Amino acid sequence: MNYKDQITYNYDLVEPFVNLILFNLSISPKFVNSTSAKLSKEYLESRRRNFDFEEPYKLYYFEEKLRLYLYQLTPLYRKIITNIVTQDRRTMHVLFMKYLMDNDKDEIFLTEEEIIEEYEFFLDLMRNYLSEGIVSEYIFMFFAIKFEKIFHISLEKNDSISLKEYENTIRAIGNFDMKL
Repeated sequence: MNYKDQITYNYDLVEPFVNLILFNLSISPKFVNSTSAKLSKEYLESRRRNFDFEEPYKLYYFEEKLRLYLYQLTPLYRKIITNIVTQDRRTMHVLFMKYLMDNDKDEIFLTEEEIIEEYEFFLDLMRNYLSEGIVSEYIFMFFAIKFEKIFHISLEKNDSISLKEYENTIRAIGNFDMKL
């Protein structure tokens, strides 16, 4: 798969997720007179409450949409997601440290062999999504880290998104670059 194909796959991969978050639909919105589309009241409520993992409503909304999205993906798209997650070294390191803490393991006291063993087990949790469609909390956290800024996109109008804003959002998320 060349770079251009990857961009197309990423766009096709993230558009339904963006639509679930923004419009509560997995299909593309209808832009009124090709200029703007109404945002869902659930998204607006989540946006109104600053995105914060301590904020149960917003976390629940994001997690609900993410799980719905991840469960419906084809094996090809699950493979792409798994590759994207496992190739992001910085985020994988953060997630692995979280995994160690969750399992009461202190990296300082582990031997190199134990760290490799724990990392392999951690990678198996990630790969379970690829093979069985099982979404681990670490895949959820990857998306939360990467996409939380979807609740902070700059909009001309408070209750709708312009076609240009929508396309920019999908492009940024498709590149896994959330500088919106």
